[in-house]
Amino acid sequence: MKRTTFLVCFLAGFSFTLKGQVGINTENPGSTLTVNGSFSTKYRLLTGSDTATATDEYLDYKGTSDITITLPAAQSGNENFEGRIYEIRNGSPGNTVTVQANGSETIDNHSSNPSSITIPAGFSAIFKSNGATSGSTWILTLLGQSTIPTNEKTLKYSLQTTSPINASTPTNSETCIGVICVRYAGTSPNAYQSGARFQFNLLPRTIIHFQDGYLAEEPEPLQA
Repeated sequence: MKRTTFLVCFLAGFSFTLKGQVGINTENPGSTLTVNGSFSTKYRLLTGSDTATATDEYLDYKGTSDITITLPAAQSGNENFEGRIYEIRNGSPGNTVTVQANGSETIDNHSSNPSSITIPAGFSAIFKSNGATSGSTWILTLLGQSTIPTNEKTLKYSLQTTSPINASTPTNSETCIGVICVRYAGTSPNAYQSGARFQFNLLPRTIIHFQDGYLAEEPEPLQA
């Protein structure tokens, strides 16, 4: 006769429900896993090129040379690690960190599927496994600047077009972020040099013109 033994441990701060929800420091978990407290993952400081492992989560590089971090090869069956996340920071003074997919695998970067992603100095990236076993096996979910230098702010203005900004760009195309508005003001304005102009409107009603390295400020006419 085969005997099966069940060992049940009751730990302080640990609870579970019949729905399969697990709670830590809470008796009423509202999600599959509810943690009522701090949460930590492994941190590893890299000294050179390396391969991300099954026990890694946050990889940090502060060296002074360009390196490559290789993502693990996709696995099938019970070894599949769908959903695994790696956070990678390039904390070097001015070097690049290249994150390389394994073998012929690629990384889903929304508009393309490259075999590698370059993280500039001062930037961080997050990669998530989608569970695929070939092709695009990783997704780039975030690539952003980790820190902003003192007294420096970044404003990006873009148009939904594949053409460069030129004389064919509609005049007065404008986008606003809060109280800051950016407007393309044409290529042949009076009293300005030739070339494209951009106007930065800092509300209320003051326009700062930028063209060919020069700045000029004037009140914006009131609208009727």
